[in-house]
This record gives sequence, C-alpha cells and structure tokens, in this order.
Amino acid sequence: MTTTRKALLLSAIFLVATAPLALAQGTYTQIDVPGSVATFAQGIDSAGDVSGYYFDADNVYHGFLLSGGTYITLDYPGAAVTAATGISDSGGEVVGYQYSVSGETGFTYDTQTQVFTEISYLAGADIYPFAVNDAGRVVGYISQASGSYGFEMAVSGPVVELTSPGGATPTCTGLPPRARA
Repeated sequence: MTTTRKALLLSAIFLVATAPLALAQGTYTQIDVPGSVATFAQGIDSAGDVSGYYFDADNVYHGFLLSGGTYITLDYPGAAVTAATGISDSGGEVVGYQYSVSGETGFTYDTQTQVFTEISYLAGADIYPFAVNDAGRVVGYISQASGSYGFEMAVSGPVVELTSPGGATPTCTGLPPRARA
C-alpha cells in the first residue's frame, strides 16, 4: 500500500471515529453571575434552572439560583458564606450549606416561599447537603470529631448516617428525582 493510500485510509478512519464526538457537542451556556470573580454551577433541574455559588470581589461566597435567565442571590441569614449545592428536579427546593459565627449547617431553600430552613445534626457536626429530590429526600456529607459519614434524610425528618464497610467515608452527591418519599 502506498503512503498516499495509507494517509487517506487513516484520515477516513479518524473522521469516522471522531464523527460521534462532533455530533455530541451540544449547546453550551456560559453561567457567570454578574459582578462575580468566579462562578460554580452545582445543580440543575429539568427546566434548566441552575443552583451554585460564586465569589464576589471581596472573596465572599454567595449561593445563587439561575431561573428564567435571572440570577437570584441566596444568602443564608447571618451567614458569612453560603453555597447552594443542589436543586430538586421541579426547582421547588434548593439545598446547600452555610458558615456563620454559630457554626456550619446545611439548609433547604423553598423557591416559592423564599424561606431557608436549617439542617443540623449533632452539636459539633458540620453538615453539607449536596442533593434534594422532588420527594423531599436530601443527601450529603457529615463531618464530626468521631468521623465522617454520608447521610440521607427527609426535608422534615431525622438524619440517617450512612457508613460503608472497611472504614471508607461515603459521600452522597445525588439521588433519583422521585426516590422514596
């Protein structure tokens, strides 16, 4: 086989192999909270609403919700830092965590009533919710002096520690949209 034919054959193989990649490019939307230094998208619902957090020019974290093309800042009352880390598929509930003088706790934020509800655990435990589903289940990570655990809970229920065999530390970062009420 001549060098020209080899080159043509290799080019054809390359084009066939990379065509699916080109087709999978999709559409990308830049998410950049106005006035932020850095923006971090953390969750998205089926309508395309996005939750996350951003740093301002003073290096302060603020949570945000991007809904209908509008950025809404989510600052937990009295917190020095707020990070929104997940949103339910219907967009009705956002979860995240906050740091304040009184400690680190998780929260839920009801997008309809615009009310924050604290998620806390035992005294001295830091809790970081990462995801919430439409059934009101929340999952995340707990850190305390005795160890670290994944957790699962109902928005209005008790926290259930999730551990794994062999001492590994589980971190729960997602769950099905309607799993367990």
